Amino acid sequence: MNPDHEVPLSLLDDEQLDQLDQHLSDLAQQDEDVFQLFELLGYISALALLPAQEQLNPQWLGPIESQLEQTPSANAVTQLAQIALERAQQGLYQGGGIELPFQAWDEEQADWIVDWAAGFMQACFEQEEQLSLDDPALAELLLPIMVLSGLFGEEDAEFAEMEEDEPLLEQFVRQLPDLLLDLYCQLNAPEEKAAPVVQKKATAGQKKKAPRRH
Repeated sequence: MNPDHEVPLSLLDDEQLDQLDQHLSDLAQQDEDVFQLFELLGYISALALLPAQEQLNPQWLGPIESQLEQTPSANAVTQLAQIALERAQQGLYQGGGIELPFQAWDEEQADWIVDWAAGFMQACFEQEEQLSLDDPALAELLLPIMVLSGLFGEEDAEFAEMEEDEPLLEQFVRQLPDLLLDLYCQLNAPEEKAAPVVQKKATAGQKKKAPRRH
């Protein structure tokens, strides 16, 4: 949620998005496994949720990463992706969240949303210790993105049914900005510390007991 009504931050401006799209297209000619634009933006959005101290250096380019020195487009993608990651982290930390690169589930934008959600889930699979689907609280929050990704319908009839429910998909897309903030809060909430043990002075003739270990 965004109680202070902070403005969401865009990950990149229009010119940077165009540049990123072009460089990714250039790289895709060398290897088809390279992220497409919206997949990469979803992947970055998921990584930005992780606590900073647990943030891993993402493998932005998969099999092309080894070609960074020889591929100007790969270098450009890495730089733009890093800018986008830092902007996403800033927006989430400030409470305004991320300005998503789509507005609604419709014929024009549906493929973009599916790609974004699939990229987001790719980061979840890679960072399963922090973004575990086995955690009931996280799994509930991630459900709309799981459905939008289209990755689960082939193996789960309930997901397949939800993936065909247009009003539900529209509802899930509208929920995404608040959902990302809720995920961020869930993953970055400070751990509860145990209350300090108060030592009582031993009475005469009575030994002190060692504090019980929890």
